[in-house]
Amino acid sequence: MKIGKVVLYIAIVLVALFGWRFISILQVPDKTLSELNSSQPCSASVECGRGGCNGEICGRGGDATICYPDPKLADKLRGKQCSCMQEKCQWSKPLIGGL
Repeated sequence: MKIGKVVLYIAIVLVALFGWRFISILQVPDKTLSELNSSQPCSASVECGRGGCNGEICGRGGDATICYPDPKLADKLRGKQCSCMQEKCQWSKPLIGGL
């Protein structure tokens, strides 16, 4: 069985047992997008979401943000998720590619 399928099965079990807020354990912080993190405190990923002019800021929403003019922003954010990790809202990427 491929490792991706194993991780998917584990994710399904975790969601069934604990709910969606624990799915972020399958993500790791994306250091390339660290300047777009609000680093606002959180306890679950459901508290975090996209903000800013172009949806480029990962935070708790409702806060004033700076626009980052970047024509390649859509490519930078493709496959990324705004998650609560290490008790902060930050951009994350899948722990294993393909999920």
